[in-house]
Amino acid sequence: FHRDMGELKLKAPLVKGAASVGVISCGGSAGPEGPIAALGAAIGSSFGRLVGLTARERRILLVAGCAAGVGAIFRCPLGGALFAAGILYSEPEFEAESIVPGFVASVMGYSVFMSFWGFGEPLVFRSAVELIPYAMLGLLCGLMAIFFSVCVRTVEHKMVGRSGLPRWLAPALGGLATGGLACLFPQVMDGRYIFVQGAVDGSLFGDS
Repeated sequence: FHRDMGELKLKAPLVKGAASVGVISCGGSAGPEGPIAALGAAIGSSFGRLVGLTARERRILLVAGCAAGVGAIFRCPLGGALFAAGILYSEPEFEAESIVPGFVASVMGYSVFMSFWGFGEPLVFRSAVELIPYAMLGLLCGLMAIFFSVCVRTVEHKMVGRSGLPRWLAPALGGLATGGLACLFPQVMDGRYIFVQGAVDGSLFGDS
């Protein structure tokens, strides 16, 4: 988006998308969000290049394509649009010109996706009081996201970076630790958020 003026080739996202399909189909712990975001962005960029749009217009299509993919996978059109418009920066600001195209593309992607998979039971509010625990949950999730980011950076830059381990050994040890955790708690080896759902409804350590 920044360095190549909206130019994003299809090859890498297609390969990663196919790899993710293979991992998920074999029961591996992988999510479709990253690949579909990259693939949607690449499709938007490629279409802009195909019809000869300007760099500015191509960048907007890149964001819109990303929004369409994320909005469909997460089944959240508004969230997909805001995610795509805000994920491009290290600072808290949005690509303002892309919000409306991103929202339209996200709604379209969501509608097409749900027309195949079904809309299911809608989430409804019965009282405005229900917004209070959601606001508290949003604050808690934000704090946990900051904590998670700090943990990742600490491990990568302070613990591993200063340990003097060979480059190949650090990921090997990480994989070994992940495998040990999976042996203790097989529920974590799931890419469909069943682990999270189980933690919410109390069935985390039940039969799955």
